[in-house]
Amino acid sequence: MNLLLNKFGKIECIKELSEEFSNSSDFTEILEKYSSWEWIYGESPSFEAVHSRKFKWGEIEIGLNLTDGHIRNLKIYTDSIITSFICKLTDALKGVKYEPEYLKKAVGSIISSDKEEEIFKDIEKLF
Repeated sequence: MNLLLNKFGKIECIKELSEEFSNSSDFTEILEKYSSWEWIYGESPSFEAVHSRKFKWGEIEIGLNLTDGHIRNLKIYTDSIITSFICKLTDALKGVKYEPEYLKKAVGSIISSDKEEEIFKDIEKLF
């Protein structure tokens, strides 16, 4: 309750669900619908997401433009002295479903040089 108040401020009304309803098939159906990937990302309008972190090889920021839950465009910023990975990463992520499993798989499938191997392993951790 305190978490809700801290996050959203004043709460007008809290209605607890009966155990009977929360165990019903109606509730399960509603829960599955609104917690599904399709509802959260697939049926949503275009939106943007940013993933960034500092690693020992440098800092990276990946800005993603998403439509229907898939990456349509992205921009990568880094202060790394190794920049050869940027084009490879851009090509690998375009069109990928915005879900950790698919993002990590796309990054893991990139053929990398010895210098880039650590970078791609770290980038997988962003997702």
